[in-house]
Amino acid sequence: MNNEHKFTKEFQDSLNQLKEEVNSLTNQQELSSLKVKSLEADSEKTAASLTQFNSEIDTFMKVHKYSAQDVLYKIIHDESIPVKKIR
Repeated sequence: MNNEHKFTKEFQDSLNQLKEEVNSLTNQQELSSLKVKSLEADSEKTAASLTQFNSEIDTFMKVHKYSAQDVLYKIIHDESIPVKKIR
């Protein structure tokens, strides 16, 4: 009877420990899920900001009558930008 009581107590202790670990993992999963949702929201905001920025750049270029080719040509041939010559 004494051994049976000992094994029952050990089993109950192991079961309680397992329940605590499951609860801990469940809490971690919930926190991770919240973090993922937050990151997804940040990503959407960043994408919207980038779209708005691109639109503003396009508007600026149209208002000032720049074309992408003109801007690229000016950047390539800008003498104020130091260029390291490759030998």
